[in-house]
Amino acid sequence: MFNRYWRTYPWYIQLFQFIILMLVLFSFFGMGMTPVLLKAMNVSVESFQSMSENSPRNVINAGLWVQFLTATGLFLLPPLLFAYFTHPRPMAYLGLQTKVKWNQLFYCLVIIICATPLLLSIAEWVSSLNIEAARKAQEENDRLMKAFLSMRTMGEFIATFFVIAVLAGLGEELFFRGLLMRFSAKRMHRAIPPIVISALLFAMMHSNIYGLPSIFIAGLLLGSFYYLTGSLWNSIAAHIVYNGLQVALIFFAGSSDTLTDMNERNQVPITWVVIGTLLSVAAFYALWKQRTPLVPGWAADYTPDEIANGVDKQELA
Repeated sequence: MFNRYWRTYPWYIQLFQFIILMLVLFSFFGMGMTPVLLKAMNVSVESFQSMSENSPRNVINAGLWVQFLTATGLFLLPPLLFAYFTHPRPMAYLGLQTKVKWNQLFYCLVIIICATPLLLSIAEWVSSLNIEAARKAQEENDRLMKAFLSMRTMGEFIATFFVIAVLAGLGEELFFRGLLMRFSAKRMHRAIPPIVISALLFAMMHSNIYGLPSIFIAGLLLGSFYYLTGSLWNSIAAHIVYNGLQVALIFFAGSSDTLTDMNERNQVPITWVVIGTLLSVAAFYALWKQRTPLVPGWAADYTPDEIANGVDKQELA
């Protein structure tokens, strides 16, 4: 006899199981498949490691595929498989079963879109500090992002949008809000600490040093969307829109003098920041007024009915 679902173990054992699962999947997809992929695409390790916006397109495409495999192995598959092994209702466990209320989704999207100018401005302000200790790591991050965002055709835009926006938005929300925020809520029964912890880990996992404050604030918003609406789909949609908006702005900048100038100077007009912030605050207030938050004890592995009736026989296989 053995435990059918991992929820029968204490939370720290579950966390250990998740870490092992994540390391195995990341090692296979992110590290094991990379040399195979580069060889199949006839791209040398040296050209891949020195990839920039001036690299041949096949090298950049290889980089996107590596990013796809890494995101899949690190963020997407681990929470999905862990939820399957842990709970008889994995979709509900990850917050994906609750129906989306369209008014709440609308407010979430308005908040994240209107907050984007402020978040970009914060990142630009931090970069102006020119912190020497962070400069090299930031230059490496910028080099890779410029390569990924050097899109010239609609096909390249769609591929980049999928990897940078759709896959990242889905995988990272499952990982940080669907799972890590839930783990935090197991030990901290108040709403704010799990949101803050998941946002902090979300920011630390990114190599964008100058963007850490902005990423942290974005993580707070995304965690709040999940908590206030009870559905992870809202934070997934907002994350996809937030990443996708930046990809789209760069791709379509060539057809707009304003966007081109803003992109070249890496500076958002202050008017956009002020108006966007005010609209974002107003939309957040509206979302708060129409909130349907996660119920107390939402992170528990067993419902009160299950506890009252004893462990279901299906727990054992």
